[in-house]
Amino acid sequence: MTKDLMKHNLPIPNDMHKSLLLLHSYMLAKRMSSKGDHALAARMLIRIARNISQFPAHTVPILTSTVITCQRAGLKKSSFEFASILMKPEYRNQIDAKYRKPIEAFVRRPVESEIEESVSPCPFCDIDLPETQLSCHNCKNQIPYCAQTGKHMVADDWSKCPQCQITSLYSILLEKCIGGEQCLMCNMKSDSTQIIKIKDVKSQLVKKSADETELEQRNQSKKQNSNTNPISLAMKEEKDEHSPIFNQNDQQKKQPAVRNAVDIEVRL
Repeated sequence: MTKDLMKHNLPIPNDMHKSLLLLHSYMLAKRMSSKGDHALAARMLIRIARNISQFPAHTVPILTSTVITCQRAGLKKSSFEFASILMKPEYRNQIDAKYRKPIEAFVRRPVESEIEESVSPCPFCDIDLPETQLSCHNCKNQIPYCAQTGKHMVADDWSKCPQCQITSLYSILLEKCIGGEQCLMCNMKSDSTQIIKIKDVKSQLVKKSADETELEQRNQSKKQNSNTNPISLAMKEEKDEHSPIFNQNDQQKKQPAVRNAVDIEVRL
């Protein structure tokens, strides 16, 4: 639906844009984890976990995966944050038995260390921000994200996938095309000669006023508890609700889902 709106030069509703972001972050987390990039997988899972109300049927498995992946990435403070949520009475007994005791032990003896995230400049005001942060605390603008990494876009490395027209970091997209890989948003291949670096980026950026941003946040909060949100509907396609991520599915050829929340052997 998003692609159809873009094809006809129609604006994408904010709710749809947010749903696409979270679902794509979910898929990126699976992909990055299977490749061993636990740091970026953890950042994507943190983004999802901070919007966990959008995944009501998968709250415990997602939080469990977030805790474990953050541990692997050295993000102990974030791991403790979400492990503490899992200790709530409504979630505790739903944790997979394989992970319950290690998580309980971790919560009792927390480690507050956290590896700092790399930074890159906001394309609006040039202030340095964590790479996966999509809102700027300085200019209050929402920053487009890279479809290949989930990181925010930067002005001097701007491009779009020739097939789906979703923003992507030029250097990353070009590398993927040269390597014969697909765009992680549309699963289509492009020739490296089709990848164009967009130079006049700031003239294309749409700035939002503080009032507009505040209004969007209020409207979003009213819909967070909806049982028919697009993410809830999309997540129903998973075969096993106890394994929403890390089963290395090919979107074009589905394989049986794994039994546990995480199909990676981890000792906390």
